[in-house]
Amino acid sequence: MNQFLKEPGVHKNIFSRDDRCYSIYVPEGIAEQKDPSLIMLLHWGGPVYPFKGLEILSGLGIPSFAGLEAIIASPDCPAGRWDNSTSESYVMELYRWLLEQYEIENQKTLLAGYSLGGIGTWYIAARNQNEFAGALIVSAVPLDESVNVRWPMPIRVIHSKHDEVFRFEDTVKTVDLLKKRKVSIDLRVVEGVTHYDTYGFIEPLKNSVPWIENVWSQNH
Repeated sequence: MNQFLKEPGVHKNIFSRDDRCYSIYVPEGIAEQKDPSLIMLLHWGGPVYPFKGLEILSGLGIPSFAGLEAIIASPDCPAGRWDNSTSESYVMELYRWLLEQYEIENQKTLLAGYSLGGIGTWYIAARNQNEFAGALIVSAVPLDESVNVRWPMPIRVIHSKHDEVFRFEDTVKTVDLLKKRKVSIDLRVVEGVTHYDTYGFIEPLKNSVPWIENVWSQNH
């Protein structure tokens, strides 16, 4: 592991020959961790400028998941949306490179996203079932193709009843459908928070830490 990657804190970095940006949080003591973990966190929509991933990393990722002492990486979306082959290829290439750099087993990983990033999490996780230990989706609904696949990995979905962008009822239907197919899926309902009140999801995400720890422990 090179010296930069050992240094704790939040970093802006460039990955690949295409100069694609990503932001990364490295917890204290990462060099001494014997069993490190990784969360890939996909940002919401809006204009993509260099290091847009830092928004969700600092606004949601670190406040919610710092207690896990996990590495959290937030790439910038390279293709307008996350649910396409270009974005998928970039996320997976960066993900596999980080696993190698930090000597992380994929049994201690999570793909997560909010809004547009949540749609991307449905899409990318569905197409890479053996890569991630679990998926965590906030304020998003999947494409049909992401539902009509076999889901061996556990999923947690967080959605507000007051979401004005993606209907809460659609999420409930999706979760019920997957439960009937014996998928390990869990819905956490949020009250009184709108779609754009992102900080209102910090507490529900913090409450998901035991679920994440359980997913990781079940895989060992």
